[in-house]
Amino acid sequence: MKLSAESELQLRQGYSIDTLPKTFQDAIAVCRYLDVKYLWIDSLCIVQDQEDKSDWLRESVLMDKVYAHSLCTLAATASTDGNGGLFKSRKPAQTIEVTSHEYGELASGTYAVLNPKADGPSFDYTAKIKDGPLNKRAWVYQERMLSTRVVHFTEDEVIWECGDGLASELLPDGIPQDLNRDQIGWKNEAMPKKLLALARSGDPNIDMKGAWDIVHKAFANTRLTVVTDRVVALAGLAKLFQSCLQDTYWVGMWKKTIHHDLVWEVPIRKWRRVWLENDESKLSQYRAPSWSWLSVEGTTYLSQSLQDQGGAVAFEYLYQVVDVQIKHPTDDVTGPVQHGALYLRGNIIPVVLEGLATHIDDCHPYWNFKMAGLEDHYSPTLSLPDYGKSSVPTRSTADEHYCMPLVIRHNRVAICMLLEAIEDSPNTFRRIGLGEISAKRSEADGMSRFVERLKEMQTQWQVPAVAFDEVSGHRTIRVV
Repeated sequence: MKLSAESELQLRQGYSIDTLPKTFQDAIAVCRYLDVKYLWIDSLCIVQDQEDKSDWLRESVLMDKVYAHSLCTLAATASTDGNGGLFKSRKPAQTIEVTSHEYGELASGTYAVLNPKADGPSFDYTAKIKDGPLNKRAWVYQERMLSTRVVHFTEDEVIWECGDGLASELLPDGIPQDLNRDQIGWKNEAMPKKLLALARSGDPNIDMKGAWDIVHKAFANTRLTVVTDRVVALAGLAKLFQSCLQDTYWVGMWKKTIHHDLVWEVPIRKWRRVWLENDESKLSQYRAPSWSWLSVEGTTYLSQSLQDQGGAVAFEYLYQVVDVQIKHPTDDVTGPVQHGALYLRGNIIPVVLEGLATHIDDCHPYWNFKMAGLEDHYSPTLSLPDYGKSSVPTRSTADEHYCMPLVIRHNRVAICMLLEAIEDSPNTFRRIGLGEISAKRSEADGMSRFVERLKEMQTQWQVPAVAFDEVSGHRTIRVV
């Protein structure tokens, strides 16, 4: 049973609880026990019609209000679907409270009844919560982060989660750090929730952009049944962060840090999943502009080359964002996207992709590519495709490929956006990956002359562009 135009009257007149999925029945039982009169269940509160999505478009972008203002969220963390229920069969001995007793002289000492696991009481956040079947879903990640309180129903106990920490049946006063095997993992993943709580209280000394980067990485690891929901499944969190950051939201990125945000990649260790989950049938369904990490179904995060490895990292950005044009079907700028174009100004290098090579153990195919006129001084050292299985992963018949240097790191490496020209759309490109260009050993001054050499070559290269500045050698292109 779900809410639709046909079922609405039946639901309003009354519907037998016994015929609902097990998880719904259990949630109703919990609400009755707690004397809570109202329960929100998405599929029973939002019209689910496939033809008329007007109610879904209106309600799906209001999830920040629903979950952020609820008393608490009940999470069937150990269940794979709505039939799994909240309550699992379990061994009562696993939740016996730790007790101690003092005996007389004949049996002096302290005796305790411990958790019967061989290694004593412990708490594994990753096993109990993070890797739970429910938390692999993108919608659930947003709901969990927005909720001020979450009650997790796991395989062996009930767990409480809020901005202040975790507690369980075995450890009702809180999980001590020395018992949480993945304390760092929980701190990192829960940081957005904690910082959002501080932001609501008006604390100005919080790093909300750092929290968003954690959201990016965690959300990208989740899955969706409907791939086109990717942008909307993050809209509630985006609204809340937009209020905290006082910034303009651009499809998973922020105006004030757009130069940094555009340098994202599909990490080598996760590429196989992205490869499998971005087949042609899914790629044909528009999700987001190619320049946004939300266009890729799978793990992405800010380029490893931009991560501070413990020392000072020197960056020199080589491009400008001239304009952005994003079209939404509604007035909500965090909601679904129909079209999005970035106008970027910088140097454009024609490249020839030579097909896929194979990384160690076939875990990450990558491209070999050449750059005309620059091989004597620089060489491509890494190329990370966003998706694709063919020898040259292209979705365009134009068969023209380019790269735009975005940033120079430590005067040794230029990180570039890899692009393909789109047929029948002049001066327009699609992002297809991220690459790196390094100075050869013969270049004693590293990348110091890189920009100068690019300027010298620009007049020799034939590159489609919206505009070309002969003085700087910069071209303005449109990326969609």
